Amino acid sequence: MRALVVYESMFGHTEGIAHAVADALSARGACVELVEVHAAPRAIGCDFGLVVVGVPTHVVGLPRQPAVPEASRRTGLVIAKADFGIRKWLDDLTMCDHQPAATFETTSDRSAGSAARATARRLRDRGAEIMGTASFRVVDAPGPGTAGEADRARAWAAGLVLDAAIHRVG
Repeated sequence: MRALVVYESMFGHTEGIAHAVADALSARGACVELVEVHAAPRAIGCDFGLVVVGVPTHVVGLPRQPAVPEASRRTGLVIAKADFGIRKWLDDLTMCDHQPAATFETTSDRSAGSAARATARRLRDRGAEIMGTASFRVVDAPGPGTAGEADRARAWAAGLVLDAAIHRVG
């Protein structure tokens, strides 16, 4: 099975979880393409058995590109990212009907809403069948990820391989 893992990350937390997800998919036999959102294909063909999208929860949902300078100012960190984010990618995206997909988010206790659920809704609007959503905790935006979250991400992703395979057969 071919799998595509697309992520947007500002502070590296979502990227780290995306790598854990990709590693678990690969360990279960998937041929995985891991790409940051600005390099992700805008058209996803039916040759992908699974598409996984990861995004940080900002304020109450999906990040907005104007949030990048604000996040830099608030944290004092320089965030050098392309000004093409998950919202624009989802707006431009075309995919096969019934495309198996899953979403995950990184979030802190101070975040409200869910970027994973918002992403799942947008993917569903484009024909995807959502196999699952997951949320992984970080201490704070620039701070460290929560211990054990990469392991939880690997376990979640391992289950996705089975779900996607059942979807193909069913």
